[in-house]
Amino acid sequence: MYVDGGIDAYAANLVHLAADLRRHFDDPDLPIVVGETGNAGNDRFREQQRIGTERIPPPSAFVATRSFLRDPAASPNTGHGHHWFGNAESYFLIGEALGESMNRLQPAGN
Repeated sequence: MYVDGGIDAYAANLVHLAADLRRHFDDPDLPIVVGETGNAGNDRFREQQRIGTERIPPPSAFVATRSFLRDPAASPNTGHGHHWFGNAESYFLIGEALGESMNRLQPAGN
């Protein structure tokens, strides 16, 4: 996201990454879950994550996680403007939301 043109290319690159993973694992229906980043407060970057995920053929899902960001004063890394200020609750909630999303993408009976 810090390379010139990186944000603009992110959505297309994410689609290519999903296709590469499905090809590598020889599974065209491999579920892909993308979690919204908490880094640097960059709304444009997060929007490209969402747009890219919407362009990945199903099964795929974008999980918005911005609501899991906790007050820096209640976190161990108060001056760390990314990585969720090192807040364990944020990481737990993100993991739970990603896991629930992946469960919803699984075929019935799995």
